[in-house]
Amino acid sequence: MVSVNFTGARLVITSPGSFYGGVTSDNIAKHEPRHRNKALAKMLMEYHLVDRAGMGVLRMNVNSLRYGRAFPSFVERGDSVEVTMQAEYLRPIIFVLATDEGANYGIPELLILNSVYETGAIAVQSLTKQLAKAVDDPWDAVERAIGKLPSVELCGTRAGIFVRLKPEWSKSFEVTKTFRVTSASQKHVRLYQYLARHRSASNSDIKAHLGFKQTSQTSAFLKSASYVKRSGRGPSSVWALADRN
Repeated sequence: MVSVNFTGARLVITSPGSFYGGVTSDNIAKHEPRHRNKALAKMLMEYHLVDRAGMGVLRMNVNSLRYGRAFPSFVERGDSVEVTMQAEYLRPIIFVLATDEGANYGIPELLILNSVYETGAIAVQSLTKQLAKAVDDPWDAVERAIGKLPSVELCGTRAGIFVRLKPEWSKSFEVTKTFRVTSASQKHVRLYQYLARHRSASNSDIKAHLGFKQTSQTSAFLKSASYVKRSGRGPSSVWALADRN
């Protein structure tokens, strides 16, 4: 028996039966569908009682985000699966942008819009961690989403790379404190993108890519950046992103 519990702030649906066929709470958003009863699943599709197999979780994620709510949570409890969804509010600007003709926003774009709402910025590391449950290449998904969203941009500091809401959108997203950037912001972004693409690089590679004139400038810049790590010493040393293996 399926139970539905609505408290006003959240909606909890409990369905009998555990996860099946390799599906878990961590991979349910991107795992291919599994059917305990293939004949029943086929019949439901043939009679158009469902329009496409495996779309339920994706639709739950997208439609939660487009209203300004968090990802649904899937938890296996004993012999049941419990799905918890926020149900308490609507963020008008996100809903307007998401439903605008031609927007065609998916999970990465909607997650970014929700993440910068009121905050003004979010660390890329936090975004990619959340997206890892829904997409195979989270960093690529973030880069593509930034290209589609006119309201945000990549910026960098010594602490890391961030997705920042552009100042002209602050009022619409109810942001009261602007995320400040320095003149070195784009160098940090370019360094992160370079290491994400190539996984590692030497001082001379990075010096040429970022356009530093002196090796000492490159070394000082790299040592100040907490999001990179160095392995090796001297001419054989290389740099890589600290949050990647």
